[in-house]
Amino acid sequence: MGFAQVGVLYASDEQLRDLLSPYLAEALRHREHLLVVISEPAERVLRDALGEAADRVQWGGSGLSDNRLGRMFATLGDYLAQW
Repeated sequence: MGFAQVGVLYASDEQLRDLLSPYLAEALRHREHLLVVISEPAERVLRDALGEAADRVQWGGSGLSDNRLGRMFATLGDYLAQW
């Protein structure tokens, strides 16, 4: 099984939604496993964009901020250990 990592730089909620929600929706259509490690406000934007399909995404990063990258990597490590 291969893994892909995607980083997105964005300046607004609308830009985040426009850049990332099509990518996530396509992955879900292909029944790929998704871990999205992102801040809670950004998660809400993407959940709104994906609708009910958002429940099939594994969300991580609760409390994530620029100074909490260690937590982000720990969440990713835990996810990868499942596979």
